[in-house]
Amino acid sequence: MKGKIIFHIGLRKTGTTFLQKNVFPLLFPSHYIRLRSGVCASEEIISLLGEGDGVAFLLSSESFSGAIDPEKSWEMFSRKLHALEELRKSGYEVLLVLVLRNHEEWLRSAYLQRCKKSNAIASLSLDEFAERGGDSGISWERRLQVLKAKEFPTLVLDYEDLRLNPKEFVLKVINFAGEEVDERILERVSKKDYSSRIVNRTPQTLAGIKVALLWRSVWKKLGVNPFVLSRDRVIGLADKVGSPIPDSKLQLKSEDLKARLSEDWSRAWDLVDEVDFFFE
Repeated sequence: MKGKIIFHIGLRKTGTTFLQKNVFPLLFPSHYIRLRSGVCASEEIISLLGEGDGVAFLLSSESFSGAIDPEKSWEMFSRKLHALEELRKSGYEVLLVLVLRNHEEWLRSAYLQRCKKSNAIASLSLDEFAERGGDSGISWERRLQVLKAKEFPTLVLDYEDLRLNPKEFVLKVINFAGEEVDERILERVSKKDYSSRIVNRTPQTLAGIKVALLWRSVWKKLGVNPFVLSRDRVIGLADKVGSPIPDSKLQLKSEDLKARLSEDWSRAWDLVDEVDFFFE
């Protein structure tokens, strides 16, 4: 066995960026690699690992759990799963960490992120956005079924636990990896703020922010700015002038869709309980 890879694969919108920047580097300072979104081939990953037989690496790339747009999510997940299989065939022990999130909260966060870059997405309701990829795009249970069929040992975590009890959440990752971490580092990690901040901005609002920041920069250079406005203050004013997505569009309306998502959530966690090589 060449070594062990603990591969954090997302989901997206489950605190991944925060974990990648503020937590994983502290837990695995020497053997942590945050993969760029374009890295998906096993050969590329192996080249990044270098010489390290018998070493445990922590890798993280949320793109391995699928795209943020339900329309493309399942296709991306299926394609990148091949690289995980190839890593295992090449002699690495591959363990996965997957963080799930309540479907409606996940959809709302994903929808708002896509709205910032696409007027076409902003014109959709949350229900229409959710249905873009059919049931596969937003099915956590189906992802787990694939990992079960491939027999990948997987630690499955709930995003809500990261927010409410970060120390226990991080300890589960450490124990799953079979590593030990200094208690002082664990305390530092546990005191960080994991609460999510949903930013409601359309492409027009973002354009307004860019223009406002540009003018602020010009005023400062010319020395004629009559007001001392911080960058955050400028962004705040631009947000007020902009047109956010109405709250009415950020709620699921279809009772059928709500029922399907609730059933998928229950089936996903039932599967975690049933499969011997799934852990929580």
